[in-house]
Amino acid sequence: MTEIQTVVVSSKYTNTIMRLIAVLVVATMLMSCKDEAELQVQTTSATWDGTTAEVSGRILNTGTNKIDEFGVCYSRSNEEDPAIESAQTLFYNKLKTQKFSITIPDLEPDTVYYVRAYAISRSQKVAYGRTLEVRTNFVR
Repeated sequence: MTEIQTVVVSSKYTNTIMRLIAVLVVATMLMSCKDEAELQVQTTSATWDGTTAEVSGRILNTGTNKIDEFGVCYSRSNEEDPAIESAQTLFYNKLKTQKFSITIPDLEPDTVYYVRAYAISRSQKVAYGRTLEVRTNFVR
């Protein structure tokens, strides 16, 4: 027959082990909550004068993310939701305030552009504001 051996751990060590497990569980829960904080960006306005546009944006929430890059992406009318992978971008990498404004020079005259603010966190999460439409003026 097989003997079953029971190991008895003193209550002193049992309490220590249980406390350690509790601390690990709480730490894991807190760390997972941090990841839930979402990076949020807003495109606040887009104005133009001739063939130059000015687009303003705001970082609404960084969550627990550090911002690595922020700016504006824009494209012509054939792409209504510009993205950093496929559109032209103007950006900065030092956020001093939550609000920013970027001038886009030398746009084509009498053309519709779609613009929106974006931000990229150090963990490479990308957030976009809503897309706004800009129509440059006709130049003679």
